[in-house]
Amino acid sequence: MNPFRILQSLLNRLLPFTRPGTPLLQDLVHTVALCAFLYFAPVIFESRSLGSQQQRPLADDATATDNGQHEDNQHIRPAAERNAAAPALPNDDAAQFDDGDFVDDDDEAELAAAEEEEALAALEAAGAAGDAPPQPGADPAAAAAAAQQRRAAAAATRQVGAKKARSLARRDQRRAYHEFVRTQAEAQRAREREGAEEREAELFEEKRRRAVAEAAVEERARREREERRERERRAREEEGRVQREALRVVREGLEGRGAVGVEEVLRRV
Repeated sequence: MNPFRILQSLLNRLLPFTRPGTPLLQDLVHTVALCAFLYFAPVIFESRSLGSQQQRPLADDATATDNGQHEDNQHIRPAAERNAAAPALPNDDAAQFDDGDFVDDDDEAELAAAEEEEALAALEAAGAAGDAPPQPGADPAAAAAAAQQRRAAAAATRQVGAKKARSLARRDQRRAYHEFVRTQAEAQRAREREGAEEREAELFEEKRRRAVAEAAVEERARREREERRERERRAREEEGRVQREALRVVREGLEGRGAVGVEEVLRRV
């Protein structure tokens, strides 16, 4: 069986106005139904996809919340065990140790001094507890408690030392960063000073060249004005001389002959 004929017959059944024997009303209804399907199908698929995406983040958030609660419980349990094993500290010291990682730059020196004092006090307490000789006939429970106190003091000393090391590292890092920023600013200012001197020299040279050019233009204009005035003066003098000479020739002709010709006047002038 020809597959193209099968495809053609399938398309003829799906598309309207493809079979001559189909009534016009049926083709029109078929066309309207096909257009409605093509118009609403993308909207339906998009709404379904959005609903599935919204359900998936909710499930992910629930899973993440459960995991976060489990991790918080895991973190809280060792912290509680450490607090039970460690000796009780004063409220100020506990708050300082808890917030030691979030101290501002202005309180860094005070924190370092306080940590040094606490470290020395813990070391002295641990040394005193370790150097205390066992009393004869002492209770084993009391000896065990003293040993537990010595171990707790040693742990507190290590904790204070670690916090002090972190504090010093942060302070060194800030000092290095500030030094880097300062050197960069000094280099930038030096470059700006060098650039300013060069710009000032270029501006001075440009002003000097402009002044020389303006002076040359003014000098040339002055010479042209003087030459023009000199030419006008000479032209006026020549015109006056010609007028006087013409008057003299006319006067002489009138006095001698009683008449004078224009050609004679022009020739003698």
